[in-house]
Amino acid sequence: SAGGHLSALLAVQPASDLPPVRVAIAGAPPSDLTAPEARDASSVKIFMGSNYARIPALYAQASPRLQVRSGMAPVFLYHGTTDKTVPIIQSENFVKTLQAANVPVQLIRLQGLDHSQASGATSQYRSAALAFLDRYINVAQDGTAPAPTPSVPVETDPVDTEEPEDDSATPTPNPAPAPTSGSSLDRLRTLLRR
Repeated sequence: SAGGHLSALLAVQPASDLPPVRVAIAGAPPSDLTAPEARDASSVKIFMGSNYARIPALYAQASPRLQVRSGMAPVFLYHGTTDKTVPIIQSENFVKTLQAANVPVQLIRLQGLDHSQASGATSQYRSAALAFLDRYINVAQDGTAPAPTPSVPVETDPVDTEEPEDDSATPTPNPAPAPTSGSSLDRLRTLLRR
């Protein structure tokens, strides 16, 4: 969840001197620290260094959902449906906000899994995450695909911002060719296969 929070927070940041985030993958991210289920959690109070009543503006700044903007990077989320550490409503509300801003998003609901179980269930969302990366990693902000590079496959299907109707984590396989060794996408694929 801490990694998912940081990934989502980076995705919503406006342009800076850093290279732009092209795609974000976030597991069980606390996306709105101002929501009661987050702001009242002791772990959030410890993370933020104080309670919400004392620093509400800082809680808002640390909330990716409150910083969503049109044109930001696509976001892939996975979350256990029985997560009590970061309730799934955090991802569901994040999805609604992203969709309202026309940001491509996909949420994989890991049925019956709690927070710790979901973080270790890569086999249940890996294929969907890789297909999402394949789809969006080279899509420009205007929705067009740039010229392909030898190391990253490009899929030029229309951008889809709706989450899948099927709540299962078994996506349709993506027939895109594998990237060449050494690419960022290849390294990410290796990490997700562990």
